[in-house]
Amino acid sequence: RVGERLLGVALVFLLALPLSGWGWLARLLPFALVRQLEGAPRLQLAEVRASHDLPGPTHQLSGFVSLSAAGDRLEVHLFLHELPSHMLLRHFVVSQPSGAWAPLLEGSARSLAEALSPSAQLKPLAVREEAAARHLAAALSAESPEQAQNAFRNAAHADPSCGWCWLGWAETASRRGLREEALSVIHAAAPHRDSLDLDSR
Repeated sequence: RVGERLLGVALVFLLALPLSGWGWLARLLPFALVRQLEGAPRLQLAEVRASHDLPGPTHQLSGFVSLSAAGDRLEVHLFLHELPSHMLLRHFVVSQPSGAWAPLLEGSARSLAEALSPSAQLKPLAVREEAAARHLAAALSAESPEQAQNAFRNAAHADPSCGWCWLGWAETASRRGLREEALSVIHAAAPHRDSLDLDSR
């Protein structure tokens, strides 16, 4: 196994996936991988634009999302390269029926964990409603903090149990200096406490 070869922590940088007809899913995938694998033993993931943005990376993960030839299944292709040699270690293919985007995100995280941190316990996928997932992807690719804040707000309303959505909304508002709105978001999330994913960080 790849994970057994590592003497220290595997520091993996994730490149943004090419945007295609499933661009929202391609944008959401790196974010979901990082969140699901947070706290995994001897494994640290970071989403960056290039390897020089992250000091000391040991691996690079890239890939793409596509439809199968028959058009009835979604496929995620992930390529794990060792650094600095850029030698290809693994090519993962995760496939699900075309509407099963959540199992696709979970299966991708599971495949990476099996390769680099077999003992990892995946954190739950925080978003379950497709509308919220699409808004979340829009927030992650927004061109301005205001657009990101609006998209996070829409995502939280579409899936009130999604901790990623509430957290993104509150943090974006706070960064924009909108302290009162950030506090109101925290207050608005309180009625959903029982269903809120508390491992969203």
